[in-house]
Amino acid sequence: MKFVPLGQQRLRTVELVHKMVQLRKDVLYDSMGASLIFKNIIDLVKQYPWNNFLQLKVMNIFNDVLDNCENVKFKKDFLVSSGIGPAIVEMQKTASFTMESERLIRNGYMALVVHISNKIQKKVEGTAGADKISDITVSEYLESVGEDWRSFVDNELKKSNENNNKTLGGSTTRNVEDDDEKNDENYDVQMEKIMQRFTNFNRILSQNSATDDDEDEEDEDTQEEEKNFDEDDGDKSTSTYSDTSSDAGVKVQKVVFTEAEPLKEEFVDSNFWKVNVTEEYDVDALLAELES
Repeated sequence: MKFVPLGQQRLRTVELVHKMVQLRKDVLYDSMGASLIFKNIIDLVKQYPWNNFLQLKVMNIFNDVLDNCENVKFKKDFLVSSGIGPAIVEMQKTASFTMESERLIRNGYMALVVHISNKIQKKVEGTAGADKISDITVSEYLESVGEDWRSFVDNELKKSNENNNKTLGGSTTRNVEDDDEKNDENYDVQMEKIMQRFTNFNRILSQNSATDDDEDEEDEDTQEEEKNFDEDDGDKSTSTYSDTSSDAGVKVQKVVFTEAEPLKEEFVDSNFWKVNVTEEYDVDALLAELES
């Protein structure tokens, strides 16, 4: 019975293979290149076309092998044992997926197909620079794939790249090649502007910091002066009334307080509204007046 790892175990297994590739050990290279481990990983991509996490880990494996591996034998064994060329040709035949509503959408693994195909094509066409040096190992492998690969590059891959390069929500007539040529020229200008902004920002911060320090020093000086003034003022007030000879120019004036007039009890608020109980009333007479 064939065992297929599920869920997290599947992802951990592919990640383990990636870690083994990153070790760059010849013993591991020989063992993995002679096995079907990479073919099984590609089969998992076909079996789970909508598992984006799996596809990202597979992309990392191909990026590491194609960009960083210096072992020519392992790179060749990797391409042959994985069968990536025929697998891409096979998967691109079902580039569209029909939903239950009969609506066509891109199949889940097409992002992986386009990414790895462009990576392989760049290795064949060579890197940009003074001399375009192609990867002979990759070129020889694609020659073995045959005409199917060239047909895929000229049709499905070209159409996919054109669609991916379109500007969403705006004009799609922008000349991408011209923009790519200007990117290198504008890069230095943009970096210079960014660095200038950082320099200005740091200068502003430095000025603000220096201003704050000066203000703090002024506040401390002001507080010290006020404190000294209060102390001096306290000494002066004490000496004014204790020893007038110590402060020249300070004249002591006599203050006369007038006596307050006595309050009339009948006009005090607490007594004004009181009933005068000193007067006597004839209760019977009052009741008789009420009845009449």
